[in-house]
Amino acid sequence: MTGFFGYKEPYTGTEFYYNPEPFQGFGLANTHGLAGFSDIEAQKAGYDFPQYNTARLFLRHVFGLGGDQEDIADGPNQVAGKEDISRLTFTFGKLAIPDIFDNNSYSHDGRVGFMNWALVDSGAFNYSGDQQGYTYGTVLDLNQKDWAVRAGYFLVPDVSNGENFDTRLFVRGQYIVEVQHNYSLLGAPGVLRVTGFEEQFYAGSYAATLNNPYLINPLTDGGTPDIAATRKTRSQYGIVGNAELSVTKDLGLFARIGWWNGQSEIIYTDIDSSLSFGGVLTGTSWGRPLDKVGLATAINGISGSYQKFLSIGGLGVNIGDGALSYRPESIVETYYSVGLTENAYLTADYQFVANPAYNYVRGPVSIGSVRLHVQF
Repeated sequence: MTGFFGYKEPYTGTEFYYNPEPFQGFGLANTHGLAGFSDIEAQKAGYDFPQYNTARLFLRHVFGLGGDQEDIADGPNQVAGKEDISRLTFTFGKLAIPDIFDNNSYSHDGRVGFMNWALVDSGAFNYSGDQQGYTYGTVLDLNQKDWAVRAGYFLVPDVSNGENFDTRLFVRGQYIVEVQHNYSLLGAPGVLRVTGFEEQFYAGSYAATLNNPYLINPLTDGGTPDIAATRKTRSQYGIVGNAELSVTKDLGLFARIGWWNGQSEIIYTDIDSSLSFGGVLTGTSWGRPLDKVGLATAINGISGSYQKFLSIGGLGVNIGDGALSYRPESIVETYYSVGLTENAYLTADYQFVANPAYNYVRGPVSIGSVRLHVQF
């Protein structure tokens, strides 16, 4: 359950937002066994009893640059009003990186739409966050009618899957830059985004672990390779391409392709390359304008050094079972969302996963779920 509290100063353009977020429970199989995990709402940390978390606490200031204006609808973390289309937005505080980067109209909301990590965002977008998916940072976003560019700096965890942040500013941290172009294809509007990221992160190396026999010897005693012994500040980098197209007012298509160098421990997902695409159809044609049906697929892969690390018993954050017979992980997801009202949705979702965690001796796996989302 997430609360959204916001205040917009009417004369200066300064806004303040606070999201309290208590949660409880565990991801399927303790969030282990899939690289493209089946539920974006599942935390990497689980709790038997409700656990309070401040999800977001940030300041935003909008500098209007004049010219035509557009309406900003009331919603989570935005107060209704008018803003200059040409504007510069400054954001600072605690937030989730996907709030701002790698957005997509047809696959970016795990509460109602696609659920899988590799579909809600690019699976290869190794963005920073704690075990709940939030971090601290600052962003500048320049918006124009036909294009936008945004850039940010964010804290990274102190170690892979860590809950504490490394506060050595600009010595360690993540930099993200995104360029957006609004286009038209045969009269159909669309958006193209290209996102690049680089981080300095205290991480262990797969190759360094494999090349040191003293770090592999514990395997003879039933242990796992000691990648933690190779940790030092390492550079990690990648790129994501993200496109959407409104074919009609009821049919939208999307596609993402992503890659990152994948030579050391991760921050977010155990995915080094990912291709995803799909579509969403609104139910206007069958008299259900609040309903939506979606169908999409994702194909995920990992680097050769990560494959070797897993094959000798290494463990990632969400994958690893002591061995590996490698093949790309393939996911198909479909859902039907029933709009009970404009603020309540009941969704049935099905996912089919071939070669879960890149291991063709595992699976395939079928995952069914039902979600109820209510907002007021």
